[in-house]
Amino acid sequence: MDNATIHKSQIVEEAIQEAGAKLIYLSPYSPEFSPIENFWSKLKEILKKFQPRNYEDLVIGITEAMQQVTQQDIRNWFAHCCYCTRMSLVTAISLFCHSSEGIMKKKVLKARAGQ
Repeated sequence: MDNATIHKSQIVEEAIQEAGAKLIYLSPYSPEFSPIENFWSKLKEILKKFQPRNYEDLVIGITEAMQQVTQQDIRNWFAHCCYCTRMSLVTAISLFCHSSEGIMKKKVLKARAGQ
């Protein structure tokens, strides 16, 4: 587990132990053990190709980039970082990426309304 303050709460520790896992904190910054680094790398690569020049295009680009994240990507990133890749975790992260589309569309509409 990374060292984010929110991850050091009693609730998180209990949830991890209830799942039958052992809680071990990473060193203060360990990108080689952080699948999110691979996620952001893919998003940035896609955004560079999209070349957004305003807020609306940025939101659309982020939405499209997140939709290109596959369950296989997520599974590979976790495996690369030496994490067990249970399907439920991969599915949950994939659902988050794809459910963000609705949230991002609302932001675009809100930004348009403000113009």
